[in-house]
Amino acid sequence: MCHVADRMPDNGRIIVIGSTNGDAVPFPRISAYALTNSAVQGMVRGLARDFGARGITASSLDRATAT
Repeated sequence: MCHVADRMPDNGRIIVIGSTNGDAVPFPRISAYALTNSAVQGMVRGLARDFGARGITASSLDRATAT
């Protein structure tokens, strides 16, 4: 994502699909899954901080969506 953002025009958008399981581990035996989702959330916060001065926003969609 950093390589893409370096080439992205100002005021762009980075959108990552995540999971609410990064904040909690609601079921047994999914700790590794929760760990990776927590890492994704941290990465998105870092990307927002790194590229915010250029108007590039970084967001994580972490809620289930009914389709």
